[in-house]
Amino acid sequence: MQKILGYADRLSVAPGETVRFMVSTERPGPYTARLVRVINGDANPAGPGVKLEHRPSAVDGTYRGRPQAIAAGSCMRVPHHPRQTPTRGLTVAAMLWPTLPVIDGEPRRQAVIGQWSEAERKGWLLEVDEAGRLRFKVGDGTAVHSVTAPAALTVRRWVLAAGIHDPATGRLTVVQRPLDPYLAALGADTADGAGAAAPAAVDLLIAARPEGTGTADHYDGKIDSPVLLDTALAADALDGLFGRPPAPQVAGHIVARWDFSIDIPGLVGHDTGPHQMHGTLHNLPARAMKGWNWTGACHDWTRQPEHYGAIHFHADDLYDAGWAADFEWTVPADWPSGAYACHLAVGDAEDGSEEDIVPLFVYTARTPLPAGRTRPKVAFLAPTAAYMAYANDHNHLLDGAAEMVVNRLLVMQASDLYIQQHPEYGLSLYDSHRDGSGVCYSSRLRPVLNMRPRYAGWLGAYGSGLWQYNADTHLLDWLEHEGVAFDVVTDEDLHRDGVAALAPYRVVLSGTHPEYHSTRMWDAMMAWQARGGRLMYLGANGWYWRIAFHRDLPG
Repeated sequence: MQKILGYADRLSVAPGETVRFMVSTERPGPYTARLVRVINGDANPAGPGVKLEHRPSAVDGTYRGRPQAIAAGSCMRVPHHPRQTPTRGLTVAAMLWPTLPVIDGEPRRQAVIGQWSEAERKGWLLEVDEAGRLRFKVGDGTAVHSVTAPAALTVRRWVLAAGIHDPATGRLTVVQRPLDPYLAALGADTADGAGAAAPAAVDLLIAARPEGTGTADHYDGKIDSPVLLDTALAADALDGLFGRPPAPQVAGHIVARWDFSIDIPGLVGHDTGPHQMHGTLHNLPARAMKGWNWTGACHDWTRQPEHYGAIHFHADDLYDAGWAADFEWTVPADWPSGAYACHLAVGDAEDGSEEDIVPLFVYTARTPLPAGRTRPKVAFLAPTAAYMAYANDHNHLLDGAAEMVVNRLLVMQASDLYIQQHPEYGLSLYDSHRDGSGVCYSSRLRPVLNMRPRYAGWLGAYGSGLWQYNADTHLLDWLEHEGVAFDVVTDEDLHRDGVAALAPYRVVLSGTHPEYHSTRMWDAMMAWQARGGRLMYLGANGWYWRIAFHRDLPG
C-alpha cells in the first residue's frame, strides 16, 4: 500500500531553527525529497487544483530509505536494580482493573509487572495468560515454573493481584482476589506451585515485558498501587499493603511502593519506598484515573489525587513513532513565513501510494525581518490543534453509521486502507482504544495521513472531501490570488508565545475548523482583540472544545 511515509519533529519552525524528518520506506532503496510551498491541496479536478510550488533548499536530494517500525503500547520502565529480585522471598502485588483480558481469536499474554527475561528464562513475572487468568511465574535460567489462578479475570472490576515466591520451600502462590465481595464469593482466588527464580539483568517493567531493545505483551487496563516486598507474605496479609501508610507488619519489607497519585501531570511513577526506584512512563498511558479506593466524593483529581492514583495502560497507546531521522533542515534567516511541505517520493503511482507530503509551517512573528522586508499586516492562524485532534481518525473505517452521517458514499483512499491495516500508527481523539475506552491524547510525532495535500476527508464535502488542512489551503490560495501578503501562525505558536504571536498583525484569519483551543490560546486571542486586533472568523464549529498541551512532552 503506502510505499513511503514520513513525519517531522516539528510542525512549526522559525528561521534559524532546525527541523528533523523521519522517513520509512516499504523496502530499502532510494527516495527523493524536496521542499514545496503549499498553495492549494485540493485534488478535485473541478477545483483550482493542487498547487505545490517547489522551493529549492538544502533538503532537496536523494536519500537511502529503509523500513522503520512503530512500537505502540504504553508501559512504565524502572531501571534495573539488584534488589528487584529479592533472595529472601518475594511478594509482588497491585490493584488491577483489566479491560481486555481476552480477545476472541487472538491468543495473547499481558504482562502486569515483572523483572523477566524471556530469552534467558530468568526472573519473575505477574501476567495475564491467554485465557484471561492471572499467572505468576519464575525462572532460574533452565526451567520456568508458573502457577495460574483458577478463574478468568472479570472485565472492569477491581481485583487484588499478587504473586508470592518463597525460595526456602520453592512455593509459588498467585492471588486473584476481587474487591467486589459478590465476585469474591464465586470461587477460590489462590493457587500454589513450586519453582526457583534467578535474577534477570533487565529493567523492571509495569504493563509490558522486555523484548530485545523494545517491549512486548502490553497490558490493557488500569493498575494502581503496585508494590514489591522482600518477603514471601502470607496471602491473608496482602490487604495491609495498600493502606496509607502500609500496615506495620509489611512496612519493613518494602523494596518499592509506587504511588501514581504523585505529580499526575508528569511522566514519572514515583517510588515512595526506601530505594527510590522511580519509573518512566512511555507512550502516554492515561493518568488521573479513578483508583480502587475511589468513592465518588470528589470529582476533581487535583483536590483528592489519592483517589485518582490509577494509570490506564493500553496496548495501542502511542506518543512518538520513534523513527530515526533521515535528514534535517535549518530554516534560512530570510525564509518567508507560510505553509510548506516536504515532498517524499519513491515513484509516481496515481493513487498516491508512492509519495508522502509532510506539512510544515514557517513562523516568523518573533524573528527580526531581513533588511528591506516589510512584515505583512495579515496572519493566518493554522488550527493545528484541530488537525491533531482528528489525526488518523478511524471513524469512517470502523463506524457503521459514517455514511449516514455524511449522507454519501465513502470512497477509501490508499492511505485510509493503510491506516486500517496498521493500527500502530495511532488514534485520534474521536476514536476508542481497542478495549473500548476513549482516547484522550493525540500526538503529531507520527505520520498523520489525513493531514496531507491531496487527501479527501470523509467528513468533507462531496467531490473535494474538503476538511481541515486542505480546506484551509483554499484560504491561502485565495490570499495568493488577491495579492494579499500574509504570515502563518500555528496554534502551538499561539499557545507558547501568547499575544506576542499575534501582536505584529492587524488582521488574523481563522481556519475553516478552529475547534480546539487551550486556555492560553483563548486568552491570547482575547487580549489581542482588546488591543485593536481584528479577527476574521472564516470557519465553523470554532472556539469550542478546551484542550491542553502536555506539560513535559512536545507535540
